[in-house]
Amino acid sequence: MLDKLIDYLQHSPVWALALVVAFMALVWLYKEFKGMMEESNRAKLSLIQRRMDLYAGVEAAIAQAINKPEDSQAKQHLYIKLGEASSCFTGEARQILRDYYTEEDAFVLTTLLSIVQKEIDRLDRVKEKLSPLTMPTDVVETVSKLFIPLKPIIFMFAVGVVAFFYLAAFLVQDTALSRMAVTAAYVSLLFSMMLVAAIISLLMEGHSRLVPFNYVRSVEAVVMLLAPIVSLFFLWLAIPMLLLQILSFVLFAVSQRKEKYNMN
Repeated sequence: MLDKLIDYLQHSPVWALALVVAFMALVWLYKEFKGMMEESNRAKLSLIQRRMDLYAGVEAAIAQAINKPEDSQAKQHLYIKLGEASSCFTGEARQILRDYYTEEDAFVLTTLLSIVQKEIDRLDRVKEKLSPLTMPTDVVETVSKLFIPLKPIIFMFAVGVVAFFYLAAFLVQDTALSRMAVTAAYVSLLFSMMLVAAIISLLMEGHSRLVPFNYVRSVEAVVMLLAPIVSLFFLWLAIPMLLLQILSFVLFAVSQRKEKYNMN
């Protein structure tokens, strides 16, 4: 089979040239996306390091204030460090900080110290994961790092394939309604592809907690993912299925946002 392919390419220089150009374009795109992601990681690392420095200063100042409760200079130094780092605090930490400003309670200060230490540890784990000096610990992590720059390329290729089949299906339709149905079916398919790509990306990057599912959300996710399959097999259902898919996404997003606010 390989011999036949080589023989075909030898007698079809246009296809051989097209394959070479496609391969070179793929390599160039991979390097470009890899460079963009490395630049993004460097910016994230810089921001994380700045936050860690601010939190470390707060941690030391709180420890000093707890160990020297009568030292006015320690308390003044603490207020300076808290002010410098307050913009980096979470909503929970900021509320505790305001409670301390109001009461100057040692217990509140100890609670704030615990939150700051947990945040430093969390940022340190994120920093280690993003650092280019961190070596992968297993085969899955190694493959994942190599695969990350390929994700946008694969998605672009998939969108191109979908666009080709959409155009082919659209042109053979003879009524405006059937063309609208074909358009709805392929829009639904693209929507599902983006959803799957987002979920896979979150899972590969270790953000599974950002993809929370319960029974209701699982049903909504199944509707969003299966809608294009139903639409492509039963074209007359394409427009209702697209509307159902959009409604499921809105309900999914609203319930997730409500849960996020309740957690905060």
